[in-house]
Amino acid sequence: MSAITQPGWVNKEDIYDANKKNPIANILSVPVCWPNIGIIGEYFIGHGYRPYIQGGAITTFEGMVNARRTGRFESVSRLWTVGSGAAGQWSQLFSDASLPGTSGTFTTVAGVVPRSTSAGALQVSSLVSSANTKYLYKVGISNATTAALFMLTDILWGSSGLSMGTSGALTVNSTALIRYNSTISTAPNYIGGNLAVAWISSALAVATSGVFSAYTNQAGNAGNVSEEWPVTSAGVVNTLRPVGQFAAALAAGDIGVQSIQTYTNRVASPTSGSMGFIIHRPVMFIPSISTGSFVEKEFILGPEAMIPIQLENNSTVGCYSLMAFTPGSAPGGPTLLTEWIEG
Repeated sequence: MSAITQPGWVNKEDIYDANKKNPIANILSVPVCWPNIGIIGEYFIGHGYRPYIQGGAITTFEGMVNARRTGRFESVSRLWTVGSGAAGQWSQLFSDASLPGTSGTFTTVAGVVPRSTSAGALQVSSLVSSANTKYLYKVGISNATTAALFMLTDILWGSSGLSMGTSGALTVNSTALIRYNSTISTAPNYIGGNLAVAWISSALAVATSGVFSAYTNQAGNAGNVSEEWPVTSAGVVNTLRPVGQFAAALAAGDIGVQSIQTYTNRVASPTSGSMGFIIHRPVMFIPSISTGSFVEKEFILGPEAMIPIQLENNSTVGCYSLMAFTPGSAPGGPTLLTEWIEG
């Protein structure tokens, strides 16, 4: 057996499956956060850790320095003037008022596939050369009102306006993804790792109901069913469902979502309000440890610590935005600073 050569493994142990030619076949794994730098990925039990985001062209510390010295560097920030949410719940901030520009929107049931040029996203520039790779080099965050846990994530697709007043299966048929859309498990843009979650797009009336979705998984198999979650109280706009989570549990054996076909309300209630769905790709957690504090993560340990970013059409960066969790109140208005290099 020969050692795996796929980039992105923190641990270089050989976990190559000679029968299926698949480095992660038949190996039990669990989602984890690499504690040193907060990057989200999978730990393959007995073998090592692999980030969900892989690849990369800069291979030395000198390459990192040279990328900054030669001007292939940019600083991109975003200020949320409102951070809606509720205590003990996750919320998505893409739709909240923010600067520069305006808030993002998910305007249709079939949804949109936003990118860095979309309103509400970090306005990260495209590559200077399509032969290069874009890296997230530094992240910092401050929140004016309360301690919170933030997640930087790539929003691959989002929808809104899904009625909660009709029972039975209702059509979504989400627009095709343009990033992280490969069914090949060894590809840098593999679907495995794509998460799906519902969000409240207009306030719900108080009611008791169950909601679940049918989706296509990482292998391209349609008709899989997510967990069912209750709607037991009025929903605050932009909060995520299931309550307290940033992803709905998938069917056994599934590790990613390619598209959503339908959603089902067990009961034709609440009589008012609507939801949407989001498919997203988490990058990292960023804690805001106290009101007004500034928390920074700088990946200067070497190229293996930087985060290579999956691009659209080899040039356009994805739609990076925040999700937030606060134990005591809405997240307020966070300020996010990011630095990027190319090489």
